Amino acid sequence: MSGSQSRNFWHWLGHLRPAARVCIESGIVAIAWAASLPLAYPMRGGEAVFSATVAAGICLLAILLAAPVAALLQGPATAMYAIGLAMLARTMLPLALGATLHAVVPTLRDGGMIYYLLAFYLLMLFTETVVSVAQIPRGPNAHGAT
Repeated sequence: MSGSQSRNFWHWLGHLRPAARVCIESGIVAIAWAASLPLAYPMRGGEAVFSATVAAGICLLAILLAAPVAALLQGPATAMYAIGLAMLARTMLPLALGATLHAVVPTLRDGGMIYYLLAFYLLMLFTETVVSVAQIPRGPNAHGAT
């Protein structure tokens, strides 16, 4: 990508509305889920597919719950707060719910749900961080210089 194309992409990404951010993040998780199915089924059959689906659902729920946090803290001045609080919201639900389900539901444990959850979770955090960092201004006036 050339310099101007890169700047245009970051500018576009930094000015997305919250609903568009949710769509992008959910779409990335959905693509990862769909890509995992051909690998999951041969390993454990229906248990693995169910486990991957539950893991993706947990991540999608975390995206939906963290969206209002990020929406309240939009703009360059609060971008770092939005990253931190949204990441906290995304961290608590998937890890707590995932660990609980892994311990309580034998089908999910046997299907490897925790591994799918960790893969989708890392991808979800990476996507959220990229989208949030794009809100931070770049250029000579980025740090208040005149």
